[in-house]
Amino acid sequence: EQGLITGGYRPTGGHLPHDQLGRLSLWSSLSPEKCISQSAPDMVDDDDWLRRAPHFLLLGGMKCGSQALTSYLWDHPRIERIRAIETHFFDQESHKFVNALGVRRKEARELYQAKFQKVILDPEFFNKNSTKVAFDSTPRYILDADRNPSMVMCVAPWAKLLAVLRNPIDRAASHYNYLNQARKRNRKAMVDWDAWIDDDIRLLKEAGVVANRTKQEAEAFAGSKEEAEAWAKYVRAPNSQFVLGRGLYAIQIRMWLAEMDRIEKPRSDLMFVQSEKLRRNTQMEYNRIISFLGLEEHELSDLSEKHTTRRGAIEMPADVRKKLEDFFDPYNQQLYNLLGYEWTGVWDPKPEDQE
Repeated sequence: EQGLITGGYRPTGGHLPHDQLGRLSLWSSLSPEKCISQSAPDMVDDDDWLRRAPHFLLLGGMKCGSQALTSYLWDHPRIERIRAIETHFFDQESHKFVNALGVRRKEARELYQAKFQKVILDPEFFNKNSTKVAFDSTPRYILDADRNPSMVMCVAPWAKLLAVLRNPIDRAASHYNYLNQARKRNRKAMVDWDAWIDDDIRLLKEAGVVANRTKQEAEAFAGSKEEAEAWAKYVRAPNSQFVLGRGLYAIQIRMWLAEMDRIEKPRSDLMFVQSEKLRRNTQMEYNRIISFLGLEEHELSDLSEKHTTRRGAIEMPADVRKKLEDFFDPYNQQLYNLLGYEWTGVWDPKPEDQE
């Protein structure tokens, strides 16, 4: 079985949990330009409400600390709590407002409003005099960079965007332990590290995201139409956990920035948070985020650890970590170049890691 199946683990296959087969072909024909404003009034004539929900989107990523950040954000007196930590509007409900012609903006906004009406706890939020804001947090948003940017810019172009990024190796390790905890509860065999990682490398290669390219070829590929097409193919892989792909932040960010540039949305509307800094200097990072969101300063009432930690976590073997260091290094360098000096070298291996 080609060495990919270990301890009951099966390589990816089957249907996507949210994309029925009949809808998969839709995305290949949808171009970013197809935002259908529709001739009917654009919404319920409540622009003030629209700008409060969503005031911003927390795009992810998965196992990067977005859940912890959500808890901190809800501590702010002007940020409204909702019933669920994750909203999943664009990744689970897009079939209701997207067709072969494009994104039906009026219909999408009405559905978005209805979504928030269901999940917002305080009915006073909907009072026109309310000064509270709400946000949409969904870790998958940043990953689906082939389609989510165009939908978000069409439906909620006013919204600020926030993303938490974590060392992709640590993110993968956390993801591995998260899934294995679920397998334990269901009395399934543990997954071998190498089998899990090799399966995703296979998918990345089959899609064309990863290939043996020269430095010059890699530079030409980065940000190209071919890269975007390869990424779209990769993130449509049925039942994949995208264990490595989720950590290829530079690819995802380039696609989000390209769509922002296309509609002339300022790049300053997208903020990136280092997960490690948020954990280490919580109040300081929180202050930066609140300032970015245009809200008043606030002292967090609880600075205790919000990140999810799991008992019985399995440490990543040293040889696997070295393998992933080599794999992620060129993509991390792309990210440093993209985001600037504050990010330079943040995830490069430290001397003690080499011992």
